[in-house]
Amino acid sequence: IPEISFDHFSPIEFEEFTYDLLKAYGFKKIQRERRINDRAVDFIAETYSKDVFGIPNKETWMVEAKFYREERFSINLLNQIISLYNYIDREDAGILLITNSVLTSVAEEYIKNAKRERNLEIKVVDGILLKKLVAKRKRLITKYFTR
Repeated sequence: IPEISFDHFSPIEFEEFTYDLLKAYGFKKIQRERRINDRAVDFIAETYSKDVFGIPNKETWMVEAKFYREERFSINLLNQIISLYNYIDREDAGILLITNSVLTSVAEEYIKNAKRERNLEIKVVDGILLKKLVAKRKRLITKYFTR
């Protein structure tokens, strides 16, 4: 997917793109940057589905969008995000990390341990998966990648 490049983005544009990505993939009630005592999460959004018996299921997600030119997700940043999750005290919410970067193996291991040890729902959409998701949504390609 070579024509999908985030090189021309700024951090603010990446956050706007993330909002449109969430909408394109059916997230509802998307709230931007929720500040709680000087701490903020980029978005809080909901998804709705049905289980195997047809019973409706609502999921709430704390969404953190991180744009990087060269660096990658750090353990320190992951600690901050998990700390913010605990601070907001939304036990019904999962954490969704969206980045144009690629997670290091150390960051992947840290997330795996946090899921297991802290019983957290954490999903990561990093660079390669992000490009694949964008490729499936023509409006996103038209709006952000055909310049």
